[in-house]
Amino acid sequence: MTNMKDGRRVEIDPVSHLEVVPEHAAAKSFYRGHMYYCTSRVNKETFDDDPQLWIPTPHASMTSAALYLDEP
Repeated sequence: MTNMKDGRRVEIDPVSHLEVVPEHAAAKSFYRGHMYYCTSRVNKETFDDDPQLWIPTPHASMTSAALYLDEP
């Protein structure tokens, strides 16, 4: 997730959910066309082990609900 703070681009570490300025990130990972910035090497390794665990899926509940709505 990208935000702007004090005129700087700020990303959110997918593991710790802390703000990180990309230029000062301790580590970064590229996954499915998106760059993820991490506040530590440990967070990068944790993310790399199972990226899907750390990436939010905001529409998952909508998709699940739609499955039940289509039942007769």
